[in-house]
Amino acid sequence: MSAFCLSPFWDDRKTWSTDDPDFTYCFEKTVLIWIPAVFLWFVAPFKLCFICRKSDQKSPAGQRLFWTKVTLTIVLAAITCAELGYSSNELINLRSGSLNLTTMNPHEHVIQYADIAAAAVRLLTYALFVGYLYFGDLKGKRSSGTLFVYWILASITEGIRFRSAIKDIVSHEGLSIPVDRFRFFLEVLQFILIIAQLSLSVISTGRKIEPTSSKTVRWRII
Repeated sequence: MSAFCLSPFWDDRKTWSTDDPDFTYCFEKTVLIWIPAVFLWFVAPFKLCFICRKSDQKSPAGQRLFWTKVTLTIVLAAITCAELGYSSNELINLRSGSLNLTTMNPHEHVIQYADIAAAAVRLLTYALFVGYLYFGDLKGKRSSGTLFVYWILASITEGIRFRSAIKDIVSHEGLSIPVDRFRFFLEVLQFILIIAQLSLSVISTGRKIEPTSSKTVRWRII
């Protein structure tokens, strides 16, 4: 994993033996990115079974909510593409020797392979999320508990990464070491949009809830 990240995956001194615990940058770009994605892909078969079970009547409120979520997801995907392009450009410059490692902030160069993998995982997961929304909209389904849990996990993990980004900015304030402000701007925007998605996931579409038998209660949770 350290070879994949080009930096330590875990550091006890940074996480446990300190008054201000934090994860390594490698851990944040791998585990914290993959946790929400793995959850969503794991429950995908169950979610698809639930969507195909029964059709409900659509509502205008549901349509507006659907397009709002899709729009936010497209923006999140665009941010991820920007991160991917930025990291790829840095990796190319690093391999060609155009960048001087001794004058750079370590967070700007030691994690390039993990950056690219994290961006790919996010893009695929966003595509899966939009697929959930699309087929759910076709069936007139209400807001999903599965997607709500996904955005909770994404908010928690992104919140941890956002805190680390802020600490990185503060720790280099007044120093001669440059700060990657473009990447920090993307982190801020991404965190805001993820919180917005979490907020939208709890909004009811106003559809009528039909009585269900005890046998289908477990499917309603999904």
